[in-house]
Amino acid sequence: MGGEVGESFWTARGVKQECPLNPLLFNMLLADLEEEMEKVKWGGIRLGNGKVYTLAYANDMVLLSEGEDEMRSMIERLEAYLDRKRLELNPSKTKIMRFRKRGGRVGKRTWR
Repeated sequence: MGGEVGESFWTARGVKQECPLNPLLFNMLLADLEEEMEKVKWGGIRLGNGKVYTLAYANDMVLLSEGEDEMRSMIERLEAYLDRKRLELNPSKTKIMRFRKRGGRVGKRTWR
C-alpha cells in the first residue's frame, strides 16, 4: 500500500483483519449486492421515490427492511448471493436489530 510491501503471512482463506485490502476487496466483491436485492423488489426501506436495500461501510454491511418477512427473504437472497460468490458470512459477528414505531416490547424472536 502506498508503494510499500507489507509483511508476508500465511492464510488458508481471507485476509487478516487489519489488512488495508479488507475494505477494498469487500467493496469489489459486493459491489452488485444492492442491485441483486433490488431484483426481487421485496424488502428495503423507502427513501424519497426509491428504495434502499443495503448499507455498507469498510467491511460491514446492513440489510434494511420494513417487515420481518421481508427481512427473512433478504437474508435468504444474501445467502444465495454469497454462495454464488463462494463467500462466507460469520454468524458470530452477525446481529439483528429491530426498531418499532410506537415502542413497546414484543416477545423474543428467534432468527436462523
